[in-house]
Amino acid sequence: AGIESNTYRDDCYGNVGKVSRDLRFCSLVKSDRTKDDCVSEVAKSSGSSSLCQQITLDTRRDACYMNFVLTGDYSVCESIVDNYLKDSCNALKQNAEFQQQSQATQTQTEQTEQTG
Repeated sequence: AGIESNTYRDDCYGNVGKVSRDLRFCSLVKSDRTKDDCVSEVAKSSGSSSLCQQITLDTRRDACYMNFVLTGDYSVCESIVDNYLKDSCNALKQNAEFQQQSQATQTQTEQTEQTG
């Protein structure tokens, strides 16, 4: 006998999808929320931000993209719909670029002092 309740079936497929990092199981889920959560987890664990595009609801899709922003992947900023999150993403991106420039300048200064 199969799993009777749609909720339990969705949870089961969703959990198998998350653990196996296999979108095929996510596609078997009927509930949009559970499917979106499954896709988001597969995207996060596989490091593939492009999978977030498959998420139906904007807020959940943005949350998926933010997982990548928090690991330093700012290539997703333009894909974010919510203006506040998009602005936050771009601010973090600018901050990271500024820090890289500062470190490069500091390294050049130290090298100049050592050779000078």
